[in-house]
Amino acid sequence: MKTFIAMIVLLMSISVATTFAQDVIVLKNGDEIKSKVFEITPAEIKYKRFDNLGGPTIDILKSDVFMIKYANGTKEVLASNTSPVSAPSVNAWPVNPPPTVSPGATSLYIMPLGFLEFGPVLGAEYAATPNVSVGAHVRIASLGILTYAITSNDNGDDADNVSGLGIGADVKYYPLSVRNGFYSGGLLEFLWGTATYYQGQSGEYENTTSYLAIACDGGYKFELSQSFYLNVGATFGAAFPLDAEPTVHPNDPDNTENWNQGKTTIFGMLDVTFGVNL
Repeated sequence: MKTFIAMIVLLMSISVATTFAQDVIVLKNGDEIKSKVFEITPAEIKYKRFDNLGGPTIDILKSDVFMIKYANGTKEVLASNTSPVSAPSVNAWPVNPPPTVSPGATSLYIMPLGFLEFGPVLGAEYAATPNVSVGAHVRIASLGILTYAITSNDNGDDADNVSGLGIGADVKYYPLSVRNGFYSGGLLEFLWGTATYYQGQSGEYENTTSYLAIACDGGYKFELSQSFYLNVGATFGAAFPLDAEPTVHPNDPDNTENWNQGKTTIFGMLDVTFGVNL
């Protein structure tokens, strides 16, 4: 009898020891896994089933686990500290994140304000990097009101008629993205044109001159939508005369007197540009 009681006590002790020697993984769905936890990584928990400690090591996502009850009686709640690693929350981004653009994106633009300045501009920009764009443009200088002001001759008289064109290149840097935000940069432009003075009069003459314009610019680019944007800024620079053809006197071919053949001109202008992203 004493031997039987001793065996019962031994079995109960083994049972109690077994109960308290196991770790319990409590899942979010309420299931419990009796186990022996070996390792916890940022994303997973590695364990063996307590009823098969000689079996394979099993991995389970921490995002599926609510709590671990360790054999020493301590508990670790995981649900409040983890989230699924497979997909970010829809609210993980700021409400209005700075939009970015991949290198290679292209846009086309027009600057109609040029009609009031040195001619309207048509151009294209290429995103060399997400923060730098390079572009090329054409300026119809003969359609700008201020073009006539900078072609005044030595007597201070404005040209009666101007024909000309400009071709240039520019680069802009955007701290945020070429999509929008503040920008700064510079441009080079080659211009050539013919100015006619005293048209219809006996002293009529024409000067044909080419210039190199060098300027810096800056402003802000507003992204109106994924397709359209607005640039508001300013440009400041100088135009240097490169070459001039002999003055032409239509009414007096024998007149070889040359009038003003071009002069360095300092200029500044506002930029209001409308563009479309391709």
